[in-house]
Amino acid sequence: MKVTRKKLVRCALGLVCGVAGVTSPGCGDDVTLNGVEHALIEANVQPESDCGFTEESRVVARGLYDVEGAASLSCSGHYSLNLRVSNRHATTVVFDSATVTLEDMEGKTLELERLESQSATKPPKKKTLPSSFETRTAAPVAGGALGIVPTIVIPRDYAEAIKWFDMILATIVLRGKAESGENVVSRPFTYPIELCYGCLRVCSSHVLGESLESVFGDSCDDNAGADGRVCVDQGC
Repeated sequence: MKVTRKKLVRCALGLVCGVAGVTSPGCGDDVTLNGVEHALIEANVQPESDCGFTEESRVVARGLYDVEGAASLSCSGHYSLNLRVSNRHATTVVFDSATVTLEDMEGKTLELERLESQSATKPPKKKTLPSSFETRTAAPVAGGALGIVPTIVIPRDYAEAIKWFDMILATIVLRGKAESGENVVSRPFTYPIELCYGCLRVCSSHVLGESLESVFGDSCDDNAGADGRVCVDQGC
């Protein structure tokens, strides 16, 4: 998914700058480290009504994730960001992974646990979840252009462990390879995510006969349960 424009805006309106003492890249930083150009994550953006992206796609300055939706197979379950990335290389870069670190609003890594069932005769046991982990993505961004890299930052099985927080921070580093063979690493991008329980979940029985636009707000029915986009739960 390629997005182009005449001039790259590094600090777009709503870009996270100085949230909880964290400075986001893109606000005046250059993207050169030790003489090697790196990609720059500019923002998280919201899909258009057709679920695609343009240069006018709205910047989402603060995320919103409905952790209740993770329990429904009708919903996406994961919390993903649609990262707008500036590729400063001359050739196309394929971003294939991201390292994600979850922190509290003071920048301390989270200590996360979830209950994991064993068998019908044994009680659930606690499982520790790493606060820093790798997720896979697969998105090419043309040389010298902007592109969208969809990236899972909260896997479905983390929802139970984080539901006690009101807000957390996710720091993302994208990795990929340029057509020239060079490995590419983005500057870290720190993003605040508000958590709620049921705020973006709608039971299908409550919306029978309603139009797509009236349910989802537009024609993008991705069932995200995130960033203002609802999930219609077919199980209730």
